[in-house]
Amino acid sequence: MRIGSPSSVETAMSRLESARYALDRRWELLQTEIRHIDREVKRLVSGVDPWNEKTERNAIIYELRQQGRTLEEIGEQFGISKDRVRHLCARQDRRLDAAARKQRLTTI
Repeated sequence: MRIGSPSSVETAMSRLESARYALDRRWELLQTEIRHIDREVKRLVSGVDPWNEKTERNAIIYELRQQGRTLEEIGEQFGISKDRVRHLCARQDRRLDAAARKQRLTTI
């Protein structure tokens, strides 16, 4: 095979395309990583932890439900479905039941 022959050019082009694909893929991965880091930096700078925000939101939802508000009213207030409100309240009930059982076991 001599340099400049069609098969050597095709092989070089194929390798070039493979390298370009690998670089494009790596670039996409780096952009994704940068977005994740950027979100984390914004979270740290703002001092707001989204996990705690949701925990507080869920506690408020549970309290509103205990006060007699309907699932639909609460869902509209927080921009979630009434089914999601029901799930959150049921989970909180399970947690409270488990804590009460644990408390009874430790006092025996």
